[in-house]
Amino acid sequence: MQAYGENNFQILKNFTKSLILSFDISSGSTRVGAIVYSTNSTVAFKLDQYSSYNEVEEAIDTISYPGGGTYTGKALNKAAIDLYSDAVVRENVPKVLVVITDGVSTDAVTQPAALLNDSGVLVYVVAIGQNVDHTQLTEIAHCETEHVFTAEFHSLGIVINDVRGAICRGTDYSYHKMHVLSQLLTNTSLQSSGVLSVYAGRSVKHLLVSCSLVASLLNKA
Repeated sequence: MQAYGENNFQILKNFTKSLILSFDISSGSTRVGAIVYSTNSTVAFKLDQYSSYNEVEEAIDTISYPGGGTYTGKALNKAAIDLYSDAVVRENVPKVLVVITDGVSTDAVTQPAALLNDSGVLVYVVAIGQNVDHTQLTEIAHCETEHVFTAEFHSLGIVINDVRGAICRGTDYSYHKMHVLSQLLTNTSLQSSGVLSVYAGRSVKHLLVSCSLVASLLNKA
């Protein structure tokens, strides 16, 4: 996001705050975490760190504009390992990650995206501006084209409703699948060694905000 400056980085932070405002943030409902990334990725706060919207809003406000390049692959990998670690995530809770980016990733995204998908994370992408690679964006969203959105900085307020709707549909479907699986395991003799666990996440350009019901990634290119 260096190409666009710190003012637009603030717009992205405001977008993130507006996005999570739609969710009930608490220790027992939606949990939010964040990663800021450019050349390097840094966890701003974890999923179990704050339990109210006001706390998360304050934490997002303190995030500084990072310098450097766009290494989305590294950020996705850090999200999979640090934000969605077994010690933090809750069972049977949809996991969602929203990645907002205004540039093309310098590193590969295929393997990190697959790692998130294997962990049951639903990934959504908001691409800002014209300097994007649509094939790469689709890879990040694990080939779910309906999880990819494009916008300009001035139109983020419009696309936010589409992103919210897609997340709600995706998490409702995931929860339904988990419920059906649970019923099958309870009411039949089927046995399984795996447990389906889901979280919700959101991302914002070079800043990754993740939640136990919603997560976010904010990327500054």
